[in-house]
Amino acid sequence: LLSQMSFPKAVGESGLVAVDWWNGSRSPYLDATLTGCLFGMTLRTRPEHIYRALLEAAAFGTRQIFERLENAGVTIRRVVAGGGIPQKNPLYMQILADVLERPVYVTDNEPACAIGAAILGAWGGGLYCEADTQATFNCTADVTQGLWVTLNEDSGQLAAGDYPVHITLTSLID
Repeated sequence: LLSQMSFPKAVGESGLVAVDWWNGSRSPYLDATLTGCLFGMTLRTRPEHIYRALLEAAAFGTRQIFERLENAGVTIRRVVAGGGIPQKNPLYMQILADVLERPVYVTDNEPACAIGAAILGAWGGGLYCEADTQATFNCTADVTQGLWVTLNEDSGQLAAGDYPVHITLTSLID
């Protein structure tokens, strides 16, 4: 219900900005004592505004991680989202694409994360010696299956404007 009430809005449209560190920040700050906040609440703030701001905060946090990786020389060629949340929450996937300013591929394989963990565990445990166990398990991210979520230009521009606000808030809390 909250997703349906929040969907037609653009990133940052409610004026509410969140930092979602309710249990500390593991990445990028590695500090379990950090706390979250909601900034910009008024008497007109509705539950769907808070929900949307929290989704945006998660996407902004992902963008911070991506930027740190890219600044360290890591090339991110494709964003693949797997598991239950990407399949069940198209609003979050759209927000993520808008904030990251790149398309997000939602795999049609719901337990994709569990399968990936099992593959790495089997490889790490020596059950498979070849580095390319992906072929062994036939678990490729087939871009002809699933769904591509593309950037909404209008929302992406708003996200670009709100991202510095999020960064400023995180630096005040940090």
